Amino acid sequence: MEKIDYSTISRDVKREYDLLICPLTEIFYSGILKGIDSSVDNKKENIDNLKIVLEYLMSENRLERFLEAYLKRVEEKFYEETGYTISKLLEIGYKILGFVRNKDIRDRNVRHLLNIRIKDEDKYLDTFIKLSMEESKKVADIVKNLIKHPEQYKKDFEEYIGYKS
Repeated sequence: MEKIDYSTISRDVKREYDLLICPLTEIFYSGILKGIDSSVDNKKENIDNLKIVLEYLMSENRLERFLEAYLKRVEEKFYEETGYTISKLLEIGYKILGFVRNKDIRDRNVRHLLNIRIKDEDKYLDTFIKLSMEESKKVADIVKNLIKHPEQYKKDFEEYIGYKS
């Protein structure tokens, strides 16, 4: 697997999503690739449209705004479903990691409490990944529609990236 270039992502976004930015970016790009893959079909018109769409996405910072809109949508859905923000999810994860690294866990009660906390965190992380995958399917559909009918679906794309970004 090729290494993804994260240099186009702003520092604020990297700081806000911290360790989650890498898997989220991969899921987002995977959605884009699925959209491309499902629409090209080696038809000359679709291949020409793909070139136009890629140029369109790369101009005027659209790709970064697309990623930011995707992240905000995932974060909002996560909050609606769990009541947690991304920063709270990261905070819990860091506390567990710090506790595991700094404590000698021989006490059964401490181990039991830690296992419960890890299972809770794991449940929230699973929910977060599930929501990010669902949103990635929407990204794939947007890219697919842009390639098949670029002029018709640019408005849908602009509405998506304008979403709280």
